[in-house]
Amino acid sequence: MKGYKTLVPIALVVCLLLSFYMLVNTRSSTKAEYESYLAAARNYAKQGIVVDAVVNYSKALAMEESIEINLEVGNLYVEMDDNVASIIWGEQMVEKFPNSPQAYEFLLTRYRNVNDFNRCFALYDVINKKELHTPEIIKIMDDIKYQYYYGEGYDDVSVYSEGYCAVEYEGTWGLANEHGETVSPMVFEKVGPFIDGLSPVISTDDEVYYVDYEGNKKMIIMVDFEVADASSVVGDVYAIKDGESWAFFNKKYEKLSGDYEAVSLMANGVAAVKSNDKWEIVDKSFKPLFDKKYMDVIQDDRGIILRNNVMFVNEGDQYYMIDGTGKKIGTDTYEDAHLFMDTTYAAVKTEKGWTFIDSSGKIVFSDLYFDDARSFSNGFAAVKKNGRWGYLDIDGNVAIDFLFEEAKDFNPSGCAFIKNEDFWQMIRLYSLNYET
Repeated sequence: MKGYKTLVPIALVVCLLLSFYMLVNTRSSTKAEYESYLAAARNYAKQGIVVDAVVNYSKALAMEESIEINLEVGNLYVEMDDNVASIIWGEQMVEKFPNSPQAYEFLLTRYRNVNDFNRCFALYDVINKKELHTPEIIKIMDDIKYQYYYGEGYDDVSVYSEGYCAVEYEGTWGLANEHGETVSPMVFEKVGPFIDGLSPVISTDDEVYYVDYEGNKKMIIMVDFEVADASSVVGDVYAIKDGESWAFFNKKYEKLSGDYEAVSLMANGVAAVKSNDKWEIVDKSFKPLFDKKYMDVIQDDRGIILRNNVMFVNEGDQYYMIDGTGKKIGTDTYEDAHLFMDTTYAAVKTEKGWTFIDSSGKIVFSDLYFDDARSFSNGFAAVKKNGRWGYLDIDGNVAIDFLFEEAKDFNPSGCAFIKNEDFWQMIRLYSLNYET
């Protein structure tokens, strides 16, 4: 019995040594088999025999997955100019290695090389959420940040206001949403800009009224004379034209002030009114704010004259800036100007051409001058050079080349209307309009 007890530990040690030997031997055999598959795969790859290379790579990967060997296979497809296979392989890699920056960089590069910008931005959204940026990923996205695609087209377009734009096709007007898609019937002779949810329209039978975002009638004008046109409603105030002159009314159809040759909107507490070929700036009570009268007061496409507490006025042959109290801003004068569209930069025309200023009157880009320009809006400014329009970014770099006959402002959704061959078409930035 005593001898048996002595033999048990010895037997266990022998068994353990034998198991260890078999494990090491098996691992050595497996490692050798793995290396032989890799050697064969690389040899086939060097000869351009892709099918056999991939077969052997796959056998090796079945034994041991790694991002490095997966990248070897992906790069083999790239070397063979097989875009479809390299993309499929890349998509499999990000599934197998969902936290590998290398896998995402490989797939992003493949999408970029075939100009699949939609999938570039969709993939980059995942990269951002996982915080898997690499210098190459950042470079790729920087290079394509202003890529765009074309959307809907029309014969004529207006400007965006509250996310909607008036569009015309074959002689009648309707409404398009922020992506350029028609959202109302094309049944109007004229459609004005939306303010406070209402847009003034003139129907095909010359009726003037207000519609909502879908083109439904929402407000009629009940006055005892024939209405020829109307402005947008700001708060409780809007202007009506009776055929010859303009007057301001409230929603109770009470006349507030008039009659004028022309008017702007009563917006941001001020309006411009024209009488006897001269313009005055008036307050909410329609009393003149200053003693001066002007040859012109700049309005934007919506009829607004004051933004950023800045206006552009003209007493003779030059424009200059004033604030809401009538005080002149800076000393510079301009041949022409456009109102500020946001808190960034306004376009002004100097003797050197169109350039940009901030709200203090300082020129922003001292060496940039153009044939024509629009003020910055939502990070971009439309500019004209050598007869064609393109877009600048907020740093003064050319974001979209000079390719278009005309160009409108970008809206907050990264969309803008451009004109070529007498046809207006929407361009949509992939960065804000990609499909997941």
